[in-house]
Amino acid sequence: MNELLTSKNFILKLNPNGLTEQHKRLIRYLNIYILKSLNSDSEQEFFQCTEEAYKMLTALIKQSNFRNQQSGAPMTEQALELALDTIRDLIYSKDSDIYDN
Repeated sequence: MNELLTSKNFILKLNPNGLTEQHKRLIRYLNIYILKSLNSDSEQEFFQCTEEAYKMLTALIKQSNFRNQQSGAPMTEQALELALDTIRDLIYSKDSDIYDN
């Protein structure tokens, strides 16, 4: 079985090449908020950490290094809108995507 799934410590390694210090901080906080929301016993903390995780992810995407020289369209906003549409569909559907490989 995968060592990451059975270990008591979960170490996530990322290649920081091309990331700014702000990107690195946002990724750290994103992970903190995700872990806090997954382990929360408090309704207030659960909702607050879930909201903060979405805000951190939005900030990361808006500060991405993606640049499409061919298009004058705001790509980060379009990517976020597409993701939000998909999330909205998942919220109101009875099915859920399974991401367990």
